[in-house]
Amino acid sequence: INLSFQNSNAQWVESNNGLYGGSVGSFAFSGNNIFTVCSGNIYLSIDNGDTWTRKNSGLSNISVISLAASGDNIYAGTRSGIYLSTDNGESWTQKNSRLTDTIVYSIAISEDKIFVGTNNGTVFLSTDEGNNWNNKSSGIIINSTYKSIQSIIISGNNIYAGAYSGGV
Repeated sequence: INLSFQNSNAQWVESNNGLYGGSVGSFAFSGNNIFTVCSGNIYLSIDNGDTWTRKNSGLSNISVISLAASGDNIYAGTRSGIYLSTDNGESWTQKNSRLTDTIVYSIAISEDKIFVGTNNGTVFLSTDEGNNWNNKSSGIIINSTYKSIQSIIISGNNIYAGAYSGGV
């Protein structure tokens, strides 16, 4: 295989008109809509990030940590559980049934399966759009005081969970 690369002179452009706070976290895409977390709030851009609108209706005084999208469903992981919006963030519904650890650091979605990683090193699975959650942490061993599942990714039939302590 012969590979060649050319310098495209691409430039990064700051695009934070309407974002308030400092720390930008997770991103999620739903069609042409871009969602992000900034300092615990959810923002939506419908113009490729040129402008942002806060979308926290129903999430007052809740610190958002993570986002994921599947079709028109946007999921927000917070310090008080997981929330679902089906209307581009206009409203949010809590989806904590059988979620025994409600600090949700990470979310990954594959088809009808939603996985969340939580503060106590637990991975939960929902197959019904977040209406019910089942603990799927059997076999996860985290030898640390700081055991939160900070990141989850799905690749084919494999699920990778990254813990705060550095374990995968």
